[in-house]
Amino acid sequence: HGHGAPFHNLTLDEAGEYFRDTYGGQMVNLFGLQPNKEQLTALNLQPLPETLVSAEEKKEIGNIDVHAGFDETSRLIFLRPDLVSPIYKQLPSLTANNFNEFFKAPRTPGWLGYQSSPRLANATYGALSMQNRSQQWNALALAILDGRLDERNIPRYAKIMTGNPQVKTSLEPSTKNEQERERKQREWMKKKGIE
Repeated sequence: HGHGAPFHNLTLDEAGEYFRDTYGGQMVNLFGLQPNKEQLTALNLQPLPETLVSAEEKKEIGNIDVHAGFDETSRLIFLRPDLVSPIYKQLPSLTANNFNEFFKAPRTPGWLGYQSSPRLANATYGALSMQNRSQQWNALALAILDGRLDERNIPRYAKIMTGNPQVKTSLEPSTKNEQERERKQREWMKKKGIE
């Protein structure tokens, strides 16, 4: 998966930990692993070269590039160009350099559902991004399965995100909503005798 919701990833991480602790097996949310530079180097992996985008483009893309932005649109153009509306080339940039800016856009009336700068997207970058992700996740999976790397020692995306005060504050409304859904589900289960 490639879904960046922190609590979604936390749940997948916890499911993997439960499986390992209970059954002694390996179940890992590879997307949720955020290996540091030393761990990447130990696996002979490199991040995508920063030279793939110019300094001017990087400024337009911003520090947070998600939600149908430059990277995601590039990957879709590479994988399934027939599913990408040509309108992406005309969309104005919605640059986010911090989480306050990132969470502000979706709350803006008329938000079109994207961040960053999809207009800069291209299939060449998309191919390189997909190749880089595949190499990293394959290398991580093999190192974990071979016992050369313990996934518990790799930083987790979910912990990084939920430990950020800006993110935590911005997620409070959705957290309350999820807690209310859980309460209703438990109440329904109790009525049905499912416990």
